[in-house]
Order: sequence, then C-alpha cells, then structure tokens
Amino acid sequence: MPSQIADLAQAHPQACLIITSGGQINISGIMLSEATQLLREHPHLILETSGIYREDFIEDLVPIIGAERMVFGSNSPEYHQGLEVLRPRLAHLEAAVRAQILGQTAAQILGCSV
Repeated sequence: MPSQIADLAQAHPQACLIITSGGQINISGIMLSEATQLLREHPHLILETSGIYREDFIEDLVPIIGAERMVFGSNSPEYHQGLEVLRPRLAHLEAAVRAQILGQTAAQILGCSV
C-alpha cells in the first residue's frame, strides 16, 4: 500500500528505493492517485512499471516525477514479459523518454554505462 511505502521512505530518506507494481498492491488502478502522491512527496523513490495496466499512468507520471525516476520491470514469471514491455513501448512518449524508462534509469542506478 502507498501508505506503507511512505512509512519506509520516511524512515530511510537517503536510500534509493524502487517501488514495484506502480506503487500499488491492487493493480486494478484504485491506488494510482495515492501512488502518484507518494512519488511527489518522496523524490528518492523510483517507480518500477510492472503491473501498471494503463500506459496513460506512465505518460501522466513522466512530467510529475521524470523518466529518470521510472524503470521498466516485468515481475516475471508472475506477469508476462511481452505484455509488460508493451506498456512503456506503447505509451505516447518521446523516444528519449522511452529509452530512459526501458533501460537508462536502471543502468544509472546500478552504475552501468549504456
């Protein structure tokens, strides 16, 4: 739940925390507004995209938190990798933003060069 993630984020403000499944436990989308508020309030949180069933949520978050705070994730084998990668690929985003989400953010976090 976003409120539980907020507690963790407040307890560890220097940690780079990656929150999975769009920051929501219920991937029906009912918690998307709470997840958005969570990300606004805690700039050290990174959003992982698995389970976000609507690419417009990804599109809407880019201007709010930036693509540098979003990473692609498939949550495989639980979710289908092919479907999960379609969300950021089909989102109406500039190519550079899409590339950031699909690999550059993760590479920066891990200290890899891309």
